[in-house]
Amino acid sequence: MKRLTVHLEQPIFVDVDQVNVGTTEAPKMKPKKRKCIQTTLSFKNVANKTEAMHILQRVRKAHGIATWTDGEKKGQEMIYIVH
Repeated sequence: MKRLTVHLEQPIFVDVDQVNVGTTEAPKMKPKKRKCIQTTLSFKNVANKTEAMHILQRVRKAHGIATWTDGEKKGQEMIYIVH
């Protein structure tokens, strides 16, 4: 297993540092706003299924995991595992 991505039920709001990617005459800030919303968490280099389950337990407890509201996957958690 290499990467685990989880969509959050309760998003996280984080303060980030803005960087000027434009010129001094025409500044262009990245990201546009200082306060950003984070709706997904990605974990790289997940060794095995046991480690993935521990990560999912921590995420469920802290933020909750979003579920599909329609379609074939309705009611299932939004979790992606890339091998």
